[in-house]
Amino acid sequence: HILVKIPLSALINIEHAVTSPDFGPILDELPYLSDTDAMAAFLAFEKLKTDSTWRLYFDLLPSQFSTTLFATKDDLNELTGSHVKYFAEKRNEAVNRAYERLSADLHDRFPGIHVTKNNFLWGLSVLWSRSHSVQVLGPDNRWHQTSCLVPVADLFNMARTEDETFVKCKTNSKSTHFECFTTSSVAAHTQLFVSYGSVASEMHNGHLLMDYGFVLENNPYDSVTVEKPEPRVDDPDKNLRSTVLSWVPSLQTPYLQLPRANLSSLLDSPLMTASRILVMPRNSLEDVHAMKKEKKSETINKIASLPPPDEIKALKK
Repeated sequence: HILVKIPLSALINIEHAVTSPDFGPILDELPYLSDTDAMAAFLAFEKLKTDSTWRLYFDLLPSQFSTTLFATKDDLNELTGSHVKYFAEKRNEAVNRAYERLSADLHDRFPGIHVTKNNFLWGLSVLWSRSHSVQVLGPDNRWHQTSCLVPVADLFNMARTEDETFVKCKTNSKSTHFECFTTSSVAAHTQLFVSYGSVASEMHNGHLLMDYGFVLENNPYDSVTVEKPEPRVDDPDKNLRSTVLSWVPSLQTPYLQLPRANLSSLLDSPLMTASRILVMPRNSLEDVHAMKKEKKSETINKIASLPPPDEIKALKK
């Protein structure tokens, strides 16, 4: 059964910010702004306007969030030893820099509307906790995916498991409405849940805390944090090994997340990739280096598996 149909014209995305007669022109002068920061500023700006088109929607949204954007230093110190503290601090630093540049430009252009830092953080929290990936049929008669705020559809809470997911949402075949519908019979007075993630809400607690402001007890998708292993100081191939490590996207931070899962997950984890690189013989490292210089796609595959004797060394590592 269809629970709610929201016209696509009621959705909010970056196009509204770009085409806004008030806010749009300033975006042309602020090329440093990412789409996310531009949208957050636009939401904060619109929320402060008494005549905003989305006034009723804004009144339904939470006025406060418990995401790590609003965490104090003492709050973050409670996370010492967790990768969440590192990522939260890095994100907060980036957000502070973005706001410092943005606030002066907004104040000069709109002296009567003061977008505070908390207003900006509110806009970011709205985006990260409530956005939907929406398919839209374009003028070329092809489906395109865009990130949107969808009034009403963002009121559903998150299902912990696939069995709790009674509701799914998607664009209808004519691309006129975003529809949410039940997927099975539901008893009266039962809360309706949706999946927040692309695969059955498979999000660890660090992700949930940073983007949504809550955590789940006994989260089956939670992870353990370990420090990224580095080459030994006395390793004669230290520089070459460090270079190869720097090429792997999942090894770009000092912390690695190890899923609380089975052995097969461990073998596919960033920790195992790093361990393989640390035990690679010099000739294998040189092969990877040569393939990288030639921009061959096999480079990462080379890192992902080793001959059995070296694989055993990596496991012991």
